[in-house]
Amino acid sequence: MPAIDPGAPAILIWLAEGVTPSDGDFQADQSWTLERAASHAFYASKDRDNRPWIKSGGRILDQNEIGQVMSGLRAMEMFGPERR
Repeated sequence: MPAIDPGAPAILIWLAEGVTPSDGDFQADQSWTLERAASHAFYASKDRDNRPWIKSGGRILDQNEIGQVMSGLRAMEMFGPERR
């Protein structure tokens, strides 16, 4: 996993389970920060038939990578904002 920039622009989409997104799927008007998008995707209802995908910095993150981002963000919080 590359370095995490919590403030990096990100786009969060939800697709049916088993569907892999293409770059064209991320043509959205709404842009989030990576931190907000990952948090929303991670804590959203797990009862959905859809799965989260995030595009940030030219990289498309799947559900497992979103979990890794959340772990990294939590670790950054443990060391305070001066570590970001």
